Amino acid sequence: MEITINAIFCLVLALAIYQTMMFLVDVSNATIDGINDGEGYIDNRHFILSWSLVIIAYFIKSTLLL
Repeated sequence: MEITINAIFCLVLALAIYQTMMFLVDVSNATIDGINDGEGYIDNRHFILSWSLVIIAYFIKSTLLL
């Protein structure tokens, strides 16, 4: 059970790190290209959702593995 919980937490953390890298790439592209008339919009929903899932997964992990 403990190994499964740790594995799920690691997968969620890896997803959050990947989404962070994609967000930083979007930010740098928007900075280079410029934001004109709505072009270069930075979508940060996946970035925020992934780190929210990390916080939830860590809370569940710490609760179950007392």
